[in-house]
Amino acid sequence: EEECREGPDGVGAACEGLVSRGKFLLSFTSPSSAASAFRPLQLASRAPLLLSFLPLPKEAGARLARPTLSMTQAPLPPNVHLLTLQAMKGSTVLLRLAHMFEVKGGAGWDEELSKNANVDICTFFLNQKILSIEERSLSGNQPVYSTSRLQWNTVKSELKSSESSQSCEPVAFGAKRKYIKCGEPSSIVTMSAMQIKTLYIKLKIKE
Repeated sequence: EEECREGPDGVGAACEGLVSRGKFLLSFTSPSSAASAFRPLQLASRAPLLLSFLPLPKEAGARLARPTLSMTQAPLPPNVHLLTLQAMKGSTVLLRLAHMFEVKGGAGWDEELSKNANVDICTFFLNQKILSIEERSLSGNQPVYSTSRLQWNTVKSELKSSESSQSCEPVAFGAKRKYIKCGEPSSIVTMSAMQIKTLYIKLKIKE
């Protein structure tokens, strides 16, 4: 391989052995439906699926009772993207979700897909019981309801206040309630356009 040498100003490099190829993706749709085509395409090209394979002994294959398995109970809404699903200390899991579409006026706005999306957190944890759900700051280092946000002078958004989502404070139960049930308000997170939510989810450890 040929060594790539550049001058002090970063130009004048003679790198005949170094090749960089770009990739262009085109979608032909009407302007009204353009965002619904290019936003999922952006995600698919930026973070493609990674296929992994592992050798499996024949005797082990015969014992497999379920050839396919999904770790979620239901698919995500078409306008929500899973950014992070990471095991933290103890039984806590970090879950970060992003709304993929913009508010009205942006290039990524879609009449239908820019609307609020509801996500039931229980659908991510098959056969797991959730003890608590807490919304954190984007970096996850502190509860979102305890943060002090800067107030900016901006143009008034067309998003109605009733459409904005609320923070998920820790849910506390009495002696008769120990777990969060799927489908109830405490397990559902509402996301508005271009919003990212970071959640700390505490699961019950199986004994």
